[in-house]
Order: sequence, then structure tokens, then C-alpha cells
Amino acid sequence: MAPKQLVKTDFPFSATKWPVISAEHQSVILDLLCNLLEPLGLYRQAHVTPSKGRKTRKRERAPDAGPTKTDTDVAVDLCARPPVPEIKHHVLVGLKTVTRHLSELAERTVPSSEPPAQGSNAELRDEVDPARTRASHVSPREQHGVKSQSAPAGTETPSFDPLRPLSLVILPHPMPSSSLVYAHLPTLVYLSSRKPAASPTLLVTLPTSSESRLATTLHLPRVGSLGILDGAPGADGLVEYVRTHVAPVECTWIEEALRAEWRGVKTA
Repeated sequence: MAPKQLVKTDFPFSATKWPVISAEHQSVILDLLCNLLEPLGLYRQAHVTPSKGRKTRKRERAPDAGPTKTDTDVAVDLCARPPVPEIKHHVLVGLKTVTRHLSELAERTVPSSEPPAQGSNAELRDEVDPARTRASHVSPREQHGVKSQSAPAGTETPSFDPLRPLSLVILPHPMPSSSLVYAHLPTLVYLSSRKPAASPTLLVTLPTSSESRLATTLHLPRVGSLGILDGAPGADGLVEYVRTHVAPVECTWIEEALRAEWRGVKTA
């Protein structure tokens, strides 16, 4: 008896592709990355108390937990600490943090599905909701709690952009598509730098064994992913090496989908 033929449908668009990095380049990138993050790990090891979990904190708040530090003791401890390394403000650590930042960047490049409002409808909306009109004239600085100051005549006011692009996204996983945790990141990396004027964010996939070394360098239990912000101090050598040996992510299916052409159905 002949086996029953099974027909299944597949995604009609081209799949997202990311570059395959050789083991030699991965080793060099990992060394440069650890050298960049080492000052932050040394600071955490010397001046940051590692978390012991929620249950331990509850026991410490119990009445018989012993004397606790006063506000004065805490203030003295903070004053005795050296300043945090500058690289801390230019590195995103953790899968949730990197995903949230990439999603906010991608929102700028995705075309809006809402049709443009007609003049009469827009005026009617503004009359019904005056707060909408006021919000449209609020600058990004005022939205983030920064008061604007009047600039002298003839001077150019610098633009304020709290959302900086990412130069690199590092994943300690060689095949993001085979993991449900990392499968969304290649597409987000492409969307976050889809504008032609922006330098593309490069996705660096490292072997799984590199996570333990990164976690040890940062003095953290684990490191799911890392993001290096554009203009990070001391990262020029790392970024230049990656741009020389790693190609950008290819995501042609997004452009194919935006063209709204019938692609047919693939059967296998």
C-alpha cells in the first residue's frame, strides 16, 4: 500500500539570513568584547553585592534579622565608591533589555498602517480632544522631563534623541532560528536599522560556551545577550573589526511583503 501523500504549506517569502562567522573571527571578537567589559565586571565584583534572591531579602526584613544599616551608613558607602565605568552607560545587558531597545528602534522604520487623516477630521479630533493638540507640540525633551531653555538668536539648538542606535548585538548562540528565545532577534536587528542613512546594526553570533566567559567577565550569573550602543567609548576597535569581517543581516522578505505582490503557495 502506497504511503499517503502529505502536503504542507511553507512561508512564501525569503527567510531571514544572518552571516556565518568563522571560529577564528569569533575568538577574536570574544577577546575584544571581554577586554571592553572587564572594567565593568571588576567594578561589580568590588562594589556591588550580588543578589541572594527574594527569600533571603524577606528573612533580612524579619524582626530577628539583626541591626540594619542606617541612611547615614548607606550614604557613606555610596560616597566611598569610585565612579562607575563609563562603558556601563553604553552597554545593554540581558535579552529583555536588548529586545525592548530594538523594538523601540524598529517602530521608527515600520510604515504606519493608519491612513492619513483628512483636514476636516483632524480639526474635529483636535476640537474634541484638546490634549491631543497640546501633546503634538511637546518636544521630546519635555516628554522626558527635560525643560527646554530659550536659545540665543543665531544659535542652533541641538536635537535630543534618548533612543540611540545599536552598533552590535551579541548573542551567545550560533543558530538563533533554532531557539525560540532568540528567533525574533535577527528580524528585529534588520528592522532597527532599516533607514538608508543609518549604519546597519550587526548581529554577532558566538558559540554557546562563550556565555560562561561573558558572565564571568561581567560578574553576573548569566548573560543572555549584549548590545553595544553607537559611540561607546573604547569600542572602536571591536566595532571596526566586526564591520570588516561580519556582513549585515539580510531580511528580503520584509521588502517583498511591503510590495504587496502575490507570491503563490509553496508546497512540499
